[in-house]
Amino acid sequence: MCSFFFSRNSVSTMAGTENDPNKRAKRCENTKIIEVENENGIGGNEIDDFRAYFLKLPVKSLVQCRCVCKICRALFSDPHFTKLHFSRAPICFLLHSNRSYPRNSQNLILVELGLPGDDALLRISNSPDFPNFGIELVGSCDGLMCMYDRQKNGPIYVSNPLIGEYLSVPSSVDDQTFPLVCGLGFSQKDIQYKLIQNFPKLSFDDDKMEAKLWTLGSDTWRSIGDVPFLFSPPSFGTYLHGNLHWIVDYSRSSKLICCLDLETEQFRALPPPPAYKPSMNSLFWGNPGVLEDCLYITCCLDKYPDIMDVWVMEECGIKTSWTRKFVVRDPGQSWDPIGFRVLRVLKSSGGLLVLCNFQLYIYDLKKCIFKRLEIDGIQSQVEATCHLPS
Repeated sequence: MCSFFFSRNSVSTMAGTENDPNKRAKRCENTKIIEVENENGIGGNEIDDFRAYFLKLPVKSLVQCRCVCKICRALFSDPHFTKLHFSRAPICFLLHSNRSYPRNSQNLILVELGLPGDDALLRISNSPDFPNFGIELVGSCDGLMCMYDRQKNGPIYVSNPLIGEYLSVPSSVDDQTFPLVCGLGFSQKDIQYKLIQNFPKLSFDDDKMEAKLWTLGSDTWRSIGDVPFLFSPPSFGTYLHGNLHWIVDYSRSSKLICCLDLETEQFRALPPPPAYKPSMNSLFWGNPGVLEDCLYITCCLDKYPDIMDVWVMEECGIKTSWTRKFVVRDPGQSWDPIGFRVLRVLKSSGGLLVLCNFQLYIYDLKKCIFKRLEIDGIQSQVEATCHLPS
């Protein structure tokens, strides 16, 4: 449970005390742990034993331990522990309910699969001044969540939900009535989180779009030029391997998927699945997602809307690596194929964890049936995304 925000090596809070993340990390590593050792008579070997023990705990237990004492808080803020935990952290999924809850309610739930009962669920309380209705999940990147206030057409929020800190980023557009095209990702080269927003240059009907980028830790948006693709907003980018991915407006383009390299800050097209034909308008394509560290995209025929294909790109950027991995058949229920998302492959049961019509289901690939997944504490329609806690 790190309290970093502006870089992986930073251990500052959202308020931020020092501007240089390396200084903050060094101060934490050289001072905070030493202070705890001196005050409690604990030596370096015992600290190592603490690290080894806590690295084995579930996410919920770690969050609870963080509130216990100085030793735990200092240990969990130590950059060395942060890196070790991040490399071993399980991929969970985060649920967000759009129901209007009372302030300070727990409308975010982190679910860690593979644990029994209540141990798998971590209910997260919002900060008192954080909006509790009308918030959409944009995406997740290395422990940080990006959310959008659709009620106000902005702002965009970036938060570490486990420690309850968030940053409010104003929209880069003066006229906030434009639907949002945005995403959050991480540049390994720069060691920086980057928030991107694309919008029409002149009007909503304008085919020319401009991209602006906000580096977390800065105080302003900067233009990175025109976007060479068309979008159907709102559209939220999917982060994978240093790139943000979107589906383009394929009704007005020969392309299907584009990505932004967060190191070069350049857009490029990705090769589409073999089922994609620019002249074939009878296919509906869903937004890209990440499944087992690979990019995937869903599609269905308007002639057969009850059959959904899940295409997976098993090698990033390689056209021949596209594989039709799964076929999901709808047993008669009404569903929205465009909003259908695969969250996880459940290898133990041979099924898929999916989000369909803002509800969670387990889809049995052998029996071709959906089973509603009830999560205690979620009483209404939900959004869900995979999340790597940190």
